[in-house]
Amino acid sequence: MKQKHVGFLLKLINDRMTNKFNKLLKERHITAKQLQIVEFLKANEERMVTQKDLEVAFGVSHPTISRMLKEMEKNGFIHTHFNPKNRTMKIIEYDIEKFHEAEEHRNAVEDVLSGGFTPEERAQLLQYLERVYRNIEYLP
Repeated sequence: MKQKHVGFLLKLINDRMTNKFNKLLKERHITAKQLQIVEFLKANEERMVTQKDLEVAFGVSHPTISRMLKEMEKNGFIHTHFNPKNRTMKIIEYDIEKFHEAEEHRNAVEDVLSGGFTPEERAQLLQYLERVYRNIEYLP
C-alpha cells in the first residue's frame, strides 16, 4: 500500500472494517452502527436513555435514528416505549441476550484487528487512535 496519508488510510480501514463486520453481523440481523447503539444503551443502563439522547450521541437526525430503532425493535434487539411521565419522550431498552450474541462477533473482529500486536502495542495503538480522534476537533 503506497498511500501514506493518515486520514485516507483511516478512511480505508473504516470502510473495509465496516463492510466485513456488517457481513459477519448480517446473520444476527444487526449492523455495526446498530450494535454501537446497543453498546451505548448498555453503557448507560443506569439511566433512562431516550431517542433524543441517541440522536445527540451519534450525531444523526430524528428520522435516521427512528428508522434504525424501528429496524432494531423489529429484530428484537431493543424495546421502545413512551415515558409515562412525559409522553413525548421515547425510552429505549436493549435485549441483553441478543446483545451478547452480537458482542461475540465484535470481540472476534477485535481479536483479528489486534492480531500480531503485543498487549503493550495494542494499548499504544489505542492511545494513538484516541489522539487522532481528539485532533479532529482542531480541523476547521
